[in-house]
Amino acid sequence: MTQSTASKEMKNHVLTAACLEIQSAIGQLKSNSGKPIVVALDGGSGAGKSVLASMLNSNPDSIIIPVDDFFAADIPRVNPYFVYAP
Repeated sequence: MTQSTASKEMKNHVLTAACLEIQSAIGQLKSNSGKPIVVALDGGSGAGKSVLASMLNSNPDSIIIPVDDFFAADIPRVNPYFVYAP
């Protein structure tokens, strides 16, 4: 087994474990409140956020809202009260 294959298998194992843990937490929250649950996934590029979101989306009551383009958006600098980084 190559290191790349082993690395992918380890990443898949970690994502599967994270998915199960998140699904369990969502189940507990829903049973306690009955209200919609919002889950935000954060991490570096290539960390597996999209893969994890797809795994979590197996629930028919879930919706994925990708925000990848949000950070790449050109936000106009029109508010004089905000301090903008150069």
